[in-house]
Amino acid sequence: MTLYQHTLGQGCPVLAVHGWGLNSGVWTETQRQLSARYRVTVIDLPGYGESRRSGVAWQLEAVAEAVAEAITEPSVWMGWSLGGMVALAAAQRCLNKVRALVLVASTPCFVQKPDWPHALSGKLLQTFAEGLEQDSGATLWRFLTLQAGQGEGARSVIKRLRRELLQGGVPVEPVLRAGLTVLQSTDLRPLLGRVQCPVLMILGEQDRLVPVASAQAVNALRPDWQVALLANSGHAPFLSHQAAFHARLQVFLDEVC
Repeated sequence: MTLYQHTLGQGCPVLAVHGWGLNSGVWTETQRQLSARYRVTVIDLPGYGESRRSGVAWQLEAVAEAVAEAITEPSVWMGWSLGGMVALAAAQRCLNKVRALVLVASTPCFVQKPDWPHALSGKLLQTFAEGLEQDSGATLWRFLTLQAGQGEGARSVIKRLRRELLQGGVPVEPVLRAGLTVLQSTDLRPLLGRVQCPVLMILGEQDRLVPVASAQAVNALRPDWQVALLANSGHAPFLSHQAAFHARLQVFLDEVC
């Protein structure tokens, strides 16, 4: 089954990839704004939204290749959180489909390691994984609340994420568990040298899932990557701080399109 996608606008192609637990609906407003100048496609990852019956195994490389196969031309991939990992994996494996990368609240390694302290505690993700077995809905809701943060617009972000979750449907527990496993076990740092396209990282200064200190660590590995830090923003800056997010994104898109 082909992955569900929806396209608006004309011009340079931009592909938006959602994060864990949600669906392409989180990009509705972003797609609308960008479609005035670009051809913007949103896609539901395997097991999510309208792609619930895709049949694609939830392994990062397989998902990245499935998304790449679903689009017809090189695009600017904009991935949020787990979606950023999918986009980054595609940039390492499917070079002919990735024109540039925008990593939104994302990182090549989400979990702390001895040489990578600016990340999530492995125990936190393990707690979420264990919670899925008891009550997947409640666990997903706690994760959404954590993403919204405590900065400006947090309440509206929670409402928006919850609305998109209810409209798109809650993914089944095995899909959610597999996504958490990717976040827990994946470290793409050794492969960053394979990324040949321009890259912009957009991080929220109040993000509780991807600490801003990780930006400096990534820049040490890839000093050519651009980094934008959005003040007072949490894990979903494209929802909580739309004006600042679009202003910085627009500059990058003008450079690569």
